[in-house]
Amino acid sequence: MSAELAHLVGLAHLDDMGPTRLAAVLRDRSAVEAVQLLRRCDHRVLHAVFENCRGIDEAKLSTWATRLAQIDPHSVLRQHLDRGVAVDGGDTLATLEPWCSDPEPPRLLFRLGRAVRDSMPTVGIVGTRRCTAYGRAVAGQLGRDLARAGVVVVSGVAAGIDGAAQRAAADAGGHVVGVVAGGLDRPYPRVNEDLWHRLAETGTLLSEYPLGSDPKKWRFPARNRLIAALSDMVIVVESPEQGGSMYTVEAGLERDRPVGAVPGPVTAPTSVGPNKLLVEGAIPIRDVDDVLVVLGHERSTARRSTAEEAAHRVQWLLDALGYEAATIDELLLRTGATLPELTTGLGTLTAEGRVVETGGWYEQVPVVSSGA
Repeated sequence: MSAELAHLVGLAHLDDMGPTRLAAVLRDRSAVEAVQLLRRCDHRVLHAVFENCRGIDEAKLSTWATRLAQIDPHSVLRQHLDRGVAVDGGDTLATLEPWCSDPEPPRLLFRLGRAVRDSMPTVGIVGTRRCTAYGRAVAGQLGRDLARAGVVVVSGVAAGIDGAAQRAAADAGGHVVGVVAGGLDRPYPRVNEDLWHRLAETGTLLSEYPLGSDPKKWRFPARNRLIAALSDMVIVVESPEQGGSMYTVEAGLERDRPVGAVPGPVTAPTSVGPNKLLVEGAIPIRDVDDVLVVLGHERSTARRSTAEEAAHRVQWLLDALGYEAATIDELLLRTGATLPELTTGLGTLTAEGRVVETGGWYEQVPVVSSGA
């Protein structure tokens, strides 16, 4: 058992020792040396070490020194290994993509489940927890189709868009990576606890925080940068103008990742973020083929001719509508189509007199036979 890795785990075990503080104390020294430095608790020296880190005072430094005097780093590491948690740190991370060139690489990662191979294409799908039925349907469609195309789906196991994309990808048999903001024994949110355990068994769960760490608010932005770093492309399905999803976009841009956005209704608060990104030059994402083109993969299906595509779209929409009135939201759920696809198809059918719209409800016009 590596002494360096054990002491990295010991440092991560300290309360409120986040990625920025861990990077600061490890600058120009090994983890073994960092533990010795903190145990000595020389406030003058330590204040210089953490000069760019907020919230470091003498009380915090004294608490850390006391804690390090009480724990055996090797025992802490052994506890993780005994519970099936893989631990990577130091040189085992620094020489691997994407961490070797990352501006804020993790110094330590805890993992349950499968390792992520460098050769596997990855796409991060993110969005708001308070998503609409449309957003949930699109996220699920993208997750499912990407998984079927052999692309790893990366997200945060959060409620809403994240969970919808990851659940659909897992259902399709794909490799799904969940990056979380607490210990791997602290499922969060509870609504996705089943998905959390499923990824730990059949996919991958990653965290920078040791077992027993609660998912504190300040840990989520740090988590989002890892989602961006692990992704060959970042896609936003639904998001307000500010929030965690947009932080992931910023982290992706800092790492030269292409950013895609799913267009949505201009009147919907949940579409403000992606629509703004589209105005600013993000890649419009309508379906999996738009993503595969960016990744340099072949499209999932051969494109039909324009006439064939139009005929197919019309018949597909009529079949979904049937002869019962339905709203846009209901049709999105029935079809899994994107909003632009749906509104274009409905507009065509309405213009042809085959569908009528009354107060937001769409209804197919029955075909009356003239008889013989």
